Amino acid sequence: MLHVIHCLEGIIERLGIIARYSLLALVVLVASNVLLRYFFSISPVPLQEFEWHLISPIALLGISYALKHRADVRVDVFYDRFSPKGRALVDLLGALMTIAIGTAIAWLGLSYTEQSYQLMEGSPDPGGLPYRYLLKAFIPIGFAALALQGVADCLRALLQGAFMSPNEWIALSMIGGFLILMLIGIPVAISLAVAGFVAGLAGFGPLLFSLMPARLYGVVTNYTLLAIPLFVFMGVMLEKSRVAEDMLETIGRAMGGVNGGMGIAIILVGVLMGASTGIVGATVVTVGMLTLPTLLRRGYHPGVASATICASGTLGQIIPPSLVLILLSEILGESVGTLFAAAFVPGLAIAVIYIVYLLVLGWWKPELVPAIPKEERAAAGGMKELLRDLARSVIPPLMLVFAVLGSILGGVAAPTEAASMGALGSLVIALLARRLDFPMLKACLHSTLTITAMVYFILLCAQPFSLAFRGLGGENMVHDLFNLLPGGELGALIFLMVILFVLGFFLEWIEISYIALPMFLPVFIGYGTDMVWLGVLVAMNLQMSFLTPPFGWALFFLKGVAPPEVTTRHLYLGVLPFVGLQAMAVVLLFCFPGLATWLPDAIGW
Repeated sequence: MLHVIHCLEGIIERLGIIARYSLLALVVLVASNVLLRYFFSISPVPLQEFEWHLISPIALLGISYALKHRADVRVDVFYDRFSPKGRALVDLLGALMTIAIGTAIAWLGLSYTEQSYQLMEGSPDPGGLPYRYLLKAFIPIGFAALALQGVADCLRALLQGAFMSPNEWIALSMIGGFLILMLIGIPVAISLAVAGFVAGLAGFGPLLFSLMPARLYGVVTNYTLLAIPLFVFMGVMLEKSRVAEDMLETIGRAMGGVNGGMGIAIILVGVLMGASTGIVGATVVTVGMLTLPTLLRRGYHPGVASATICASGTLGQIIPPSLVLILLSEILGESVGTLFAAAFVPGLAIAVIYIVYLLVLGWWKPELVPAIPKEERAAAGGMKELLRDLARSVIPPLMLVFAVLGSILGGVAAPTEAASMGALGSLVIALLARRLDFPMLKACLHSTLTITAMVYFILLCAQPFSLAFRGLGGENMVHDLFNLLPGGELGALIFLMVILFVLGFFLEWIEISYIALPMFLPVFIGYGTDMVWLGVLVAMNLQMSFLTPPFGWALFFLKGVAPPEVTTRHLYLGVLPFVGLQAMAVVLLFCFPGLATWLPDAIGW
C-alpha cells in the first residue's frame, strides 16, 4: 500500500514541478510585457494571451500539489481534539469526498475540452494563440490529479487506523440486519435472535454461545425483573375492573367547572394510570376510548383533546413504578428504588407543567377547552355526591399507588415485594367495587400474561444479540465513535440523547432500553457519569420521542381509536406544544441534575 501511495504522490509531485516553473514563467512573461510596452510601445497579442492562460497550469495543477503538502484550509477547532483514529477517520471521509469531486469535475472538463477540440477553437483576436483546447485540457488533468491525490490520502488514512476489523464489519451488519428484519415485519424478538446468532456464528462459530443457556437462566431468575408481571397485573386489574373509568369520570366532574378542566382531569388520571401500569399503549388507548368522544362533544378542539390524551399516556414512561425504570435499573446496575426516587420529582414536574399549560390555554383561548356547562354538572349531582364518588373511585387507587411507592421509597419493602402488595391491593379494590368476577379475572390474567411474556421474550432474545455484539468488538467500535465527538462527556451525552430520541420513532422502549442503551453505556461508565441521572434522562427522552410527529408511537395508538373527525393533522399540530414543554423539561434536567439526584440523596440511597 505504501508503494502505491509513493507512486501516486510521485505523479502529483511532477505535476507540481510543472506548476512551479509555470509560475516562474508567468513572472518573466508579465515583466517582459510591461518592459516592451513602456520602452518599445510593443504589446504582442500572443504574449498577452499566453500570460492570461498560464494561470491554468499554475492553479489547476497546483491544487493537488498543495493538497499533497497539506496546504489546504481546515477548521481544526474539533479536529485537533479527536483521537488519532478519529482524525484518521475524518481524513478518510475527506479523501473519499476529494475523489468524488475530482472525478466528477474531471469528467465534466473532459467533455468541455472535447467540444473545443472538435471545433478546433482558437483565439478570436487577430494574431492570438491557436489551439485553445490545449489550455482547457488542464481542467480535466488538474481535477484528475486531485482525484489521484484523494486516493493517496485515502490509502494513508487506512494505514493510520481508519479501518475496521472484519468482526466490526460483521457487528455493523448485524445491527443493519436486525433493523431490516424488524422493518419488514418479522417479530422484534425473532429479529434480535436471528441477527445475533448469524453474526456470532460468522465471527466466532458456535463457541461464542456456549454460555447462552446460563445467561437465559439468569434473566428468568432475576429477582428485580419479577416486579414486571406484578406491576402489570396491578395496572391491568385497575383497567379491566373499570376503576380507571370511574376515576376519569369523577375527576372530570370535579375539574369540569374550569376551562381546560377535563384536560387536567385526563393528565391527573394519566399520572395515576402511569403509576399503576407504566404501559404507554394501554393508557393512551384506554383514556382515548373513554374520553375523546366526550371531549369533542363538549366543544374541545380535536387537536388539543388528542394531544392531551397522548401526553397523559406517555407519563407512564417516567412516573414510578414505570416498567421502563425497572428495566433501566437492571441495565444501569442501580437499584429500582433509587431510580423510582430519582424519577418521582421530574415525573410530577412534567405533569404540573402540562396542567399549567392547559390552565393558561383555558384563560387565553377558552373556546378551545371550554368548561362543562353548569347545568350538566348540576344534573350529575351536588357536592355531596361528588365527594362520595371521589372517596369511592379515586381515593382507593390513589392510596394504593402511594402505599406501593411509599413502601419502596421509605425502604419498608423491596420493589418486588411492594409490587406483589400492589397486585393484591388492586384485587381488593376490584372486589370492593363489586367488579371482580371470573370473566374479568380471566381477561386480566390474559392481558398480564401476554404483556409479560412478550417483554421476557424480547429480553431473552436480546441475549444472543448483545453477546455477539460484545464478542465482535462492537463496544470498542462504539468507544471509537464517541471519541470522534467533540466536547467530552457533554458532547457524548448530547449525542446519546439525539440517537435515542430518533430511535424512539422506530423502536419500542423495550428494544431501546435493552439493545441500544447497553451499546453506549460503557462510554459513560468510563466518564464516571451519574447512572441515576442518566437513567432518568433516558426515560424522559423516550417519553418525548413517543410524542413527537410524525412517528410518535402515542400518536399511532390514539389514531387507531379516534373518531373519524380527528385527523392526523389535528394530532400533529395539537401535540407540538406538549413536545416543546417536554423538551423544556429535558433541558432543565440536563442542566440541573439535582432535580433527579436530590430525592435519592435525601433518602440516603
